Amino acid sequence: MKKLILVGICLIMFSCETEFIVDSRVKPFVDTFYQEANSRGIVLKKTNLIIGLRKNLLKNTGALGAATIETGLFTNKQESIVIDEEFFLNSTVYQIETIVFHELGHTLLNRRYHTNQIPSIMRASSVYCGYCYGGYMINCQATEGHRRALLDELFLNRYN
Repeated sequence: MKKLILVGICLIMFSCETEFIVDSRVKPFVDTFYQEANSRGIVLKKTNLIIGLRKNLLKNTGALGAATIETGLFTNKQESIVIDEEFFLNSTVYQIETIVFHELGHTLLNRRYHTNQIPSIMRASSVYCGYCYGGYMINCQATEGHRRALLDELFLNRYN
């Protein structure tokens, strides 16, 4: 009986583990997200996150990225993000950052979609996503200042 209880306790303890796994191709964007948060006084832990690329995500779901949060009776919250692989391999750095930061905004900052605030990184539209510098707007003349303002809106929930 004591062995059975011990085995039960071990199963519960190990089932509560969460992971931090980031695809090496996406890691530079995740690192930049953490650096941008830190520069604004927001300290984020590197736990409970799995990020990877998925073939045909856009084709199958209509989305360039997707975030999910899994919970269970004996598990901690495990957050996962997938980015469309073809988009990732054929886009500019800023376009990729747009989508990665948007999904990380959901999972790490608990931000929801913005539909009434333009520009916003958390805008749901895959055509614009609130990032002029992401390259979605025709004839966009964005600057690093625009990027900084949009990141302030993301991390501090404000736009100047």
